[in-house]
Amino acid sequence: RIEAIDATTSNVLASITISKTNANTVTSEVLPFVATGTETIIRITDMSAATINIDITIDNLVVISAEQAIDGEKIYQWKDLSGADNHAIQPEAARHGVLKNNTLNFNPSVRFDGNNDYYELPISIIDNGNPNYSIMSVQMQTSVKEAQVLYLGSTAGNRGIHHQLDGSGQFESSWPTPGGFWAGAPVPNKPDIYTAIYNNTSGKLLRQDGLQRGTNASTNLNFLQTAGANKLGAFPSMINFFNGDIYEVIVYNQKAAVGNELLRIESYLAVKYGITINQTTPQNYLASDNTIIW
Repeated sequence: RIEAIDATTSNVLASITISKTNANTVTSEVLPFVATGTETIIRITDMSAATINIDITIDNLVVISAEQAIDGEKIYQWKDLSGADNHAIQPEAARHGVLKNNTLNFNPSVRFDGNNDYYELPISIIDNGNPNYSIMSVQMQTSVKEAQVLYLGSTAGNRGIHHQLDGSGQFESSWPTPGGFWAGAPVPNKPDIYTAIYNNTSGKLLRQDGLQRGTNASTNLNFLQTAGANKLGAFPSMINFFNGDIYEVIVYNQKAAVGNELLRIESYLAVKYGITINQTTPQNYLASDNTIIW
């Protein structure tokens, strides 16, 4: 048996038992775990003897993380950089997305195969009830199909949030039923910034690369945090797997971004990923301090 153990608390973070019937057989096993302290013990126990333990202590400060992964490597964890620890995790190696370096303006992405790749997310990303929220995502789909970028909350009624590319060739940011809301025009193999804003007094709006594509006056969200429901790259019932690259996802809880605040966020994503902000209505690119970049 191989176990990952927090060196301070002695809590077992993950374990795996390997049955070997042939001493000459070489196998490759994966033991995914999330470190909870400064050091982790990897303990190897000979179950047949039940007396032999080999402990290897590793310094978590120098362990290579997903951000340092090699191009083409499967990713177990996509780390949340907000400080809220809402990390996207996939324990099953067969469902890992693949890190692709330098895919868009020298930035990495996680590539999803459209068949079974996805990640689990923590339960408490959006508050229960009828909160304001803002979701921004940068993605590139390889072909038009119904494909989930992000799903949050319950799948029943108006208690969860879709953020997905729809099979009709539009982007959907809505609740299961009622409140369906489709807009925009995704093009396969073209990266886009999609922004979904919900204000619980005025309704929803959807933007594609800074251009407002549609509004919806529905304000009857009754969001319900649901264990095991939140997904990156799939719908909770294991359908609508995303096909293509996801570069970044930003979620603001209790915040409906508007005006220059919204433009600052979209400008950051546009400059970072080399995506042009739509100029159907002329608008500036803004820095974080509200100064004009151009």
